[in-house]
Amino acid sequence: MNVIKNYLDKLSGIWFIQQTNYNLTLNKVDIFKGELKIYPKISNIDKLESLKILSLRYEYYFDNQKINFLNFYQSDDRSDNTYVIKILNNRDLIIGSCALFNRNSLNINLRYNEFSIQETISFYNERFNSSITRIAINNKLQLISFSSAVKIKHL
Repeated sequence: MNVIKNYLDKLSGIWFIQQTNYNLTLNKVDIFKGELKIYPKISNIDKLESLKILSLRYEYYFDNQKINFLNFYQSDDRSDNTYVIKILNNRDLIIGSCALFNRNSLNINLRYNEFSIQETISFYNERFNSSITRIAINNKLQLISFSSAVKIKHL
């Protein structure tokens, strides 16, 4: 978890982001430009009964919204099994996994009912990253998103 935590700490900051979304079902393209703020928070040891793990919890808030965050859990620092938890509307949990492809690329996989989300975030240096996000319903690709971001300020 320390390796993943160190990697995720790179995300902390204020970023200028440009994102292009391709909606394959509607045959539409959407382009977004703007600032994105990512706040890290390290919580104390927390217990998740459903996963039967006891771990440190690392929370990452996007634009400081409590409903838009990811939690990263791991059973112990020696384990390679890391869980990703995303809370939807303060009620529903999406439980997924994450893995480092190499020192500069993180893959996150989430599933919720018939939805699946796969995101790969790549860092080129401390101030520049890019990501590819794929959203599928019933294993059929619905949306693909490409983004690049430049860090304006570290938090």
